[in-house]
Amino acid sequence: MNSIRYILKKTIDLNEDDLTQLKTLTKEIYDEKKDVREGIINFNENKFIEKLLHFYTKNILGYSFHSLAYKNNTIIGHIAFTPFQYSYFGKEITIALAANAMIQKKERNFVHFKKIFENAFNNLKINNFPFALIFPNDNAYLLYKKLFGFIDLGELKYYILPVKIANIIKINNLWNYFSIFLCKLLNIKLFNLNFIIRNKDFNIQKLHDENFYDYRYSKIMGDYITHSEEKYFYSYIIKEFNSTVTLFLIDIVPLSKKNMQEVIRTLYKKHKDSIDIIIYIGSLNFHPLNLIKVPKKFEPKTEHSVGIILDYNIVDDRIYNIKNWNLNLSNFDII
Repeated sequence: MNSIRYILKKTIDLNEDDLTQLKTLTKEIYDEKKDVREGIINFNENKFIEKLLHFYTKNILGYSFHSLAYKNNTIIGHIAFTPFQYSYFGKEITIALAANAMIQKKERNFVHFKKIFENAFNNLKINNFPFALIFPNDNAYLLYKKLFGFIDLGELKYYILPVKIANIIKINNLWNYFSIFLCKLLNIKLFNLNFIIRNKDFNIQKLHDENFYDYRYSKIMGDYITHSEEKYFYSYIIKEFNSTVTLFLIDIVPLSKKNMQEVIRTLYKKHKDSIDIIIYIGSLNFHPLNLIKVPKKFEPKTEHSVGIILDYNIVDDRIYNIKNWNLNLSNFDII
């Protein structure tokens, strides 16, 4: 008889068999992924369990919450919620970020997904989280909205500097001369007109403290490059995908138009001979002059962000407006 059990566990309660099964399930899901963003995830079987434990335990609680579905003692489904500290209109709150929602392919149906999520959702309320945040793929996006009442914050946008355009869209190499000239022009210091910049503060953003740094930029998480000086901190990673060498700008702290233009100019000068494109994915309340905002129809995929309020005594509907947020690749573990 096939028996389905839905169980909640903290990371510290996962046993060795649970971790091994999560590794197997993650590998199955990873092998299915074909899209541009998810296709560059670095799945390292040898370091998977070490990375999983790092990802789920390096936070204010020391653990995350896991909702699991077992069939005959085999894990067939999973979703986790991890606590992260955010500044919300001047006060500190803890937000639950969803991660690694997955169901075994042959067991995939709405019943399992709904039960796994409802268990997790009820647990978040019991543990006094005021808000749950998810960056779903296209397949899960409608499920979260239709089944569970999640509300759009907005879409993260793509900003690029096409260093060698022929290497990106596979056209005649002569076009590289055009993009090289354009990049030089956009990164002339005087062109950036920093003296007319008026910065706007972000009302909602993660707390970039030592704990977050140790979690996000640990060597186990990836080959990130970080730079810190008196003016700002920034982080990035360089990856090759489909024969295109891409520099992903992960984060800048503090994030402002002036700081972003300076960082882009620095990265361009440092890496222009070895990369094809610089990409920043995020929600900005300004437009950096040395990056090009990708039109919606040319985005490789839609970067959704959705959430749901769990406690109106702590947050209100302002949290649903992406213009209040500073969101980028540092907020979720995709790249």
